[in-house]
Amino acid sequence: MIKIDHQLLVETGLGHLEKRQQNILLRRIHDVLEMRTGLVIADSLTTAQRDTFERLLDRDRDAAQSYLERAVPHYSVVVRSELDFIANSIAQRVREETTHIDQPTLHD
Repeated sequence: MIKIDHQLLVETGLGHLEKRQQNILLRRIHDVLEMRTGLVIADSLTTAQRDTFERLLDRDRDAAQSYLERAVPHYSVVVRSELDFIANSIAQRVREETTHIDQPTLHD
C-alpha cells in the first residue's frame, strides 16, 4: 500500500512545515501522482479498457481503482515508480534550496 502522508514529507525534507501547508502539499502530491500515473497507464490500455475505466471513474473511484489493478498487472509498480520520482524531485529541490540558503555570501 502506498501512503502519501506526513512521513513522505519528512523523507523529502519538508516535515517541518505547518500542518496546513503539509495538507496542501500532500493533496498536490496526490493530484500529481494521479495525473502522472494516469498518463503512463492510459498508454497501456486498449480503447475498450479506457472506456470501461472512464465509465467506472464517473460513478465509483474505488471500483475504477480496482479495475485498473486487474486490467494493468504492473499498476502498483507504475504508481510506486511515479511516487518515487515525485518524492526524489521534491527532495532534490529542498536540498538545492537549502544549499543556497546555507552558503555564505560575499559582501563587497
